[in-house]
Amino acid sequence: WKKAICRDMPKGKDVSILIAKRLWPNVSLHPTDRSKKDSDGMADALCI
Repeated sequence: WKKAICRDMPKGKDVSILIAKRLWPNVSLHPTDRSKKDSDGMADALCI
């Protein structure tokens, strides 16, 4: 999905988090309630 959506964006794990937050602003990307950092795996799963 990244090749189709992220053509003009820099490569990296943070791009999927950025896109997921733009498309689904109310969805938490924290794996647990205590997590402070967003999960790029959860962002990838949403975007797929």
